[in-house]
Amino acid sequence: TATHWVYTYTRPVDRDDITYEVVISTDLSGWSTTGVTHELVSTTGDTQTWKSSVPLTAGSNLYFRLKISQD
Repeated sequence: TATHWVYTYTRPVDRDDITYEVVISTDLSGWSTTGVTHELVSTTGDTQTWKSSVPLTAGSNLYFRLKISQD
């Protein structure tokens, strides 16, 4: 957007045993969740769409990674 880097992903509604975490990096070396805001955008059937955003001031280049783990 004009003010934020945005990463959108989908996930199944019925999998409470799986954790989703969006991590960011400016150099592909160090990864962090600092400054990442998560928002549920919609639920359609058995799928949720989530949006993660970070202010553009976080860096001129920003890389996102979706980290998925099972509890």
